[in-house]
Amino acid sequence: MAARAPELIARVVEWSGLHAHISVVDLGAGTGSCLRALAPRISTRQTWRLVDHSGALLEAASTRLSAWVALRGLSVHKSPSCWRAEGENADYKIIF
Repeated sequence: MAARAPELIARVVEWSGLHAHISVVDLGAGTGSCLRALAPRISTRQTWRLVDHSGALLEAASTRLSAWVALRGLSVHKSPSCWRAEGENADYKIIF
């Protein structure tokens, strides 16, 4: 989180607390680091659409997110372009 703007993160966290479900479009998503950094801090129910020009980076995002959801003990249901990761305090829909 060191490379991220703390004031902006605080505002996003505060704003997300006002909503039961939020949707995020991450343009230039790369390996999904924004999702991994923000998702645990914002609303429980989330939909993320990861967009990147590089298919290789989105493949890397898939690999890194697999490890990330496993580390959090979330159950994952995968289709080719969409994941559903769920746990006691998390409900993430991730679209590639």
